[in-house]
Order: sequence, then structure tokens, then C-alpha cells
Amino acid sequence: MKSRHNLIIAAGILILAISGNAIWLSEIIYRFTWASLGWLYSTLYSPYLLVAFPAIAFLLPFILRRRIGIKKIFIPLILLYFINLTFYRFGDHFLRMHFGRWSFFWIFNREGYLFFVYLLGCSLILFSLFGLCYTIAVKYFLVEIRPRSFILFALVLIPVLPLSCLTYKTLPVTEDTEWFYNAIKAGYPVFWTIIVMGSAGWTIEKRTRETLESNTP
Repeated sequence: MKSRHNLIIAAGILILAISGNAIWLSEIIYRFTWASLGWLYSTLYSPYLLVAFPAIAFLLPFILRRRIGIKKIFIPLILLYFINLTFYRFGDHFLRMHFGRWSFFWIFNREGYLFFVYLLGCSLILFSLFGLCYTIAVKYFLVEIRPRSFILFALVLIPVLPLSCLTYKTLPVTEDTEWFYNAIKAGYPVFWTIIVMGSAGWTIEKRTRETLESNTP
């Protein structure tokens, strides 16, 4: 029974990840075509739906394990949706600031190490705030978690871009020099964000369930 539950949870997270990737890629292809750069300078609409997918993936283990009912999942889902949307909008704006003549990249590019320090500092702040928001939302609206869970939430998104680039370089038909941008355009960050957030939810659910069982006489 335990392995069956794990298989269902893994399949559910994977289905969400593939579906999210397909939705992103559909907008890119049908609105702009693969060869177009219009997606870099236009508002994308699919992310307003897609930010719900990591939240659902995170909550899926709790739902399938019957840790929390459908009615009680509504508030955490809404909170996580808006946290994801806020950080997506912030990250999108942050990246767009680095293009153009008077962008931060243009200012710092003359001194490469300054740009690296600046980018590292901004990333640490962004991931820390994301971790803090998720810790508060989960602790007070889902299940009791330890403060050290903040570390998990703060670090969970770090592998997304490296995994996305590795995926693009590994899959067939990837012989080009714009592999970094095309990895994003292909929607691989969407796929891996859903995977890692689902895995984080799975980890939190397992930890809290085992703690609860160990404390039960």
C-alpha cells in the first residue's frame, strides 16, 4: 500500500510537470513561433495559470495521503498560488532589467566580478524571502513544521536553471549557441520547478507524518 501511494504521488507530480511544460511551450509556439524573440519582450499569459501547478504539486502528497481534506486545502492553495505569482513577477521583472543599454548588466558588465557579486546577492535575498514566505504559509495554514524547513524552501529552486540547461543540452536537436535562452523558451524551468516543489511537499509531508506517528502513544 505504501509503494502504491508513492507511485501515485510521483505520477501525479510528473503529470503536472509535463502538463505545465506543454502549456508554456504551446503559448510560445502559437503566439510567437519557435524562431521568434517576441516572447522576451511580450507579456506571457500562461504563467498566471502555471504558478498554480507548483502549489498543487506541493499539496498533492497531503491530499493523496488524506492528511487534509479538499475543503481545508483551499486556503493554503490560494496562499501558495499568490506567493508563486509574486515571486514569478519579481523574477521576471528582475531578468528584464538586465537587457538594454542602461540595464544593470550594462552597468556592471565592465567589471565582471561586480556583476557576479550583485547577481549572487540578489539571488540569495530572493531565495531567502521565498523560503520565509513558504515556511510561514505552511506552518500556520497547513501543518506544523520545524523552523529549519526554511532551509529546504530557500534552497529548493536553486537546481532549476542548471537542470533546465542540462535537459536542453541532453535532449536531441540541441545544436545551437543559444542553449541557455532556448532552455527557458522550451519551458524546462516550468517542468523542473513543479518537480522540485512537488518533491519538497512530499518531503515535508513524510517528515511531519513520521513525527506525528512517533509522538502518538
